[in-house]
Amino acid sequence: MVFRLRQDKNSPVLQNHIATIENILSMLDVNPSEARAHTMESYRWAFRWGSVEVDVNIMERGSRAFFQVTAPIIYLPDSQRENLLYGILELNLEMTSAAMGVYRDVIYVFSERPIEGMDAEEARFIITQVAHYADELDHRLVQDFGGRLYHPQP
Repeated sequence: MVFRLRQDKNSPVLQNHIATIENILSMLDVNPSEARAHTMESYRWAFRWGSVEVDVNIMERGSRAFFQVTAPIIYLPDSQRENLLYGILELNLEMTSAAMGVYRDVIYVFSERPIEGMDAEEARFIITQVAHYADELDHRLVQDFGGRLYHPQP
């Protein structure tokens, strides 16, 4: 994996961003303690938003820290892949502060940016944009192109 936490976990800058994310989650009626799912690669929070699972991550790549929000929405269907991929490219042009991509045969709504210079308002906007788009598009894409909704493996 290309992401790895290198900063001191007690770094005031890192702790400030973690506190900001947890405050935002609280404002969105998500319990940060229950959502917390930190790994060796990132500080991570996972929660449900409507019909989707949303992941919020703070991680490092090289010497820079990044803020990433992802929401897996559907598995690629066996048929109509070309039509689906063309469709998500068109939808990408309509989306603000988020995009769709494919990783391991799953379509994700995602946003990523360097954490430097990001304030709480922007972080909240990105989290809610990704969550809203994912919840809005998952059933629509399955209905229009086939496939099946994403469900995490136990």
